[in-house]
Amino acid sequence: MIWNRTLLLLCIPSSLSAQVQWTPLATVTSPGERQSLAMTFDEARGETLLFGGYDSTGTMDGDTWAFDGIDWQLRATTGPAPRFNHTMVFDPNRLEVVMFGGNFAGGAQTNETWTWDGTQWTLRAPTTPPPPRAYHAMAFDAGLGGVVVHGGYSQNAMTNELWLWNGQDWADLTTPDSPTLAQHVAAYHVGQSRLVVYGGYREVLENATTWIFDGSEWQSLDPTSPPYHRLNAEMVYDPHRDRLILYGGASAPFETYPPSVWQWNGVWSDLEPGASVGGLETFGMAYDTVRDRAVVFGGFIGGFYTSATLDETSELSPTSPAAPFAEAKVRGFGFSLACETPSDGLFLPGGKAFLTTGGERPWIDEDFDLFASPIGGSFAPSSAALFFGASDQSWSGVPLPLPLTALGRPDCLIYVSVDATLPVTATVSAVWNLPIPNCPSCVGTTHFAQVVGVQLGELLTSNALEFTIGQR
Repeated sequence: MIWNRTLLLLCIPSSLSAQVQWTPLATVTSPGERQSLAMTFDEARGETLLFGGYDSTGTMDGDTWAFDGIDWQLRATTGPAPRFNHTMVFDPNRLEVVMFGGNFAGGAQTNETWTWDGTQWTLRAPTTPPPPRAYHAMAFDAGLGGVVVHGGYSQNAMTNELWLWNGQDWADLTTPDSPTLAQHVAAYHVGQSRLVVYGGYREVLENATTWIFDGSEWQSLDPTSPPYHRLNAEMVYDPHRDRLILYGGASAPFETYPPSVWQWNGVWSDLEPGASVGGLETFGMAYDTVRDRAVVFGGFIGGFYTSATLDETSELSPTSPAAPFAEAKVRGFGFSLACETPSDGLFLPGGKAFLTTGGERPWIDEDFDLFASPIGGSFAPSSAALFFGASDQSWSGVPLPLPLTALGRPDCLIYVSVDATLPVTATVSAVWNLPIPNCPSCVGTTHFAQVVGVQLGELLTSNALEFTIGQR
């Protein structure tokens, strides 16, 4: 196939290795001291996103910040009202960040759902939202294909509810065996295809139980050497080593703050990273998959004698080289500059053409699908092609992105080198099936894709995707 031949020609072997250590970062700009914030890594934009929280005086924050690995930038001061004890995760299916719940000033709980597209926040209007809550856990569940919210305090009562967000509405997936938890953590383990939940309060007692959810049933695990029970910790997924990383939290009633870092890949083990940033709770933590490290910001450390709300950024780099499992990554860009597709007011909806993977990621020896819409209509098909290339910097010596000024559309930009084209006739949407060969040398290689087409005699261009081939 043309696709396979092109891919093999473009593959360049790569390797990953790093040392693990805590590194305090001296950033020029900072979001300021805060706790009970929310953080996640925005894979579409390649940056860590932070929202909300409150400082040591109790002043609430309603600003949005992004960290690029070097410094913080203020992204927005409008959008959601200030809040704390909320959650935020990236949705790779829809290339947006989803934020849910939390407390407003004064403690009132909210059930608002907000999404971030890299530029602005949008308040969503689901038909069946979960009840208001705070201190819940949130993760993207690849098996279910959406964002899940579990547990928390809902209207002053601890709950066992599990809800799924599909990009438009929420669905209640609660089962009788769902654990009743709050102030716990959750993350999805890709290699084991399980949602993993740990810690927090279970009814009235602190909890050191590990729970896994396979999409239909919950199972409690009783490991021989689990992490010490804790509240308000953080847990993230390290895709390069196919493991979960747990850090921080407080152990009431003595408010101890264990500084150790734990990993879970089916069993728990203490990573013992040596000197760390110290034990924290109610901080933010996200795994930067581009730079292969966890980013930690803010939080609270306290006890009987001293306490502090922190304004510090630290990184935890891995101790071991990447496992044979290698992360498959997808990043979108050029969303705001994709040119509009024309509408005929009847059969052709028009709007910006949106290219996505539908939540899929590129693994060797597996099929990889790309989806684009809106393009064409049920009774008015349009011609389009997927441009596939090895660069987003230049094409045959011409710098990218390239405006199509010569074709009368300076607002339409080509973002990728055109090393292969895959044409299609689109009716409302288009799908490209790209079988990736069993090619070990392809693992770690990066490629780019974009859709270009013609509708009603007018050019259309989509956003672009950058994807790195993985192995599992």
